[in-house]
Amino acid sequence: MMFYKKDRRKFLETVLTSRAFPDRCSSILSRTRDPEQIISLLQSETDSSLQQRSHRVLNDLDSGRYHVLILGEPAYPESLARISDPPLLLFLRGTFPERDLTLAVVGGRKASPYGLQAAAAISADLGRSGIHIVSGLARGIDGAAHRAVLEVEGVTTAVLGSGLDRLYPLEHGKLAEAILDTGGAILSEYPPGTPPLPHHFPRRNRIIAGLSRGVIVIEAGLRSGSLITARLAVEENRDVFVVPGSIFQPSFAGSHRLLREGAILVTGSADILEEYDFTPSQKTEDREIHLGEEEWTVYSLLDPAVPRHPDELKEACSLTTPQIGQVLLEMELKGVVIQVPGGLFLKKVI
Repeated sequence: MMFYKKDRRKFLETVLTSRAFPDRCSSILSRTRDPEQIISLLQSETDSSLQQRSHRVLNDLDSGRYHVLILGEPAYPESLARISDPPLLLFLRGTFPERDLTLAVVGGRKASPYGLQAAAAISADLGRSGIHIVSGLARGIDGAAHRAVLEVEGVTTAVLGSGLDRLYPLEHGKLAEAILDTGGAILSEYPPGTPPLPHHFPRRNRIIAGLSRGVIVIEAGLRSGSLITARLAVEENRDVFVVPGSIFQPSFAGSHRLLREGAILVTGSADILEEYDFTPSQKTEDREIHLGEEEWTVYSLLDPAVPRHPDELKEACSLTTPQIGQVLLEMELKGVVIQVPGGLFLKKVI
């Protein structure tokens, strides 16, 4: 259903000068999907002080700096259009990828090394397999997922809780440009110029869930926004996958609650590919580990979630301090261990 008959620009001007846009558009769309009634309701809240916003955004659109998709247009993502609360407008940089399968990867901003490893390993495998990965460009799990997909030349999309010109966090500016350079997209329902306000992010999460066939939750605490994304996914009949963590880490308490409520437990990308009977467009790489006898001994003593000190490892495998230091250095160079703050080591998920 098209929300304008002839003049697309006039419709956009009506939306952009309405106090109802974007936060109260959901209320309007829940009452009616009739184009004339929607325009009438938007016009009833026209605010002349928003003319400047409208002119600025329309000029940016005319210049090609951004694009905008309107609910009902052919280019608007079909899966998102089908949710109960789709955004009326979707501002876009790049091109929204057309892939057979789109999955979301979400999790905590203050993720543990284990959580970051899990996000990177699973996202890389899925991206390499030809699956489109959606996330929120946040610190922690989101950033790890986006970067891992880019490293294997996959395609990923970031959904913002701010305007496209107000990236948050700022340090992910280069990451956002890399997403665009590799054929991905940056999306937001908020017009350019909108700051990243706290209440925007729960709203943003419904778009992440709506774009995806399934949501993969990695390291979510009990107050994590990822639980909102998972709940919205369930409400929209999407799958929810959860990577388990340590029972001693509060940052996984939300993840484990999702598992108790019926989410699908996964320990790697193979579990997800099997769930969808998905045939990868590329063969995922076999990860052979070539380690010496002492390295294998140390590797077997390490854990991906609980960091261990070299002195603890030294005592367990009867090596001297210089020897354990050399072994760990070699293993770090081979990419099978990760050093974390405090001089501690984790087994890398490979």
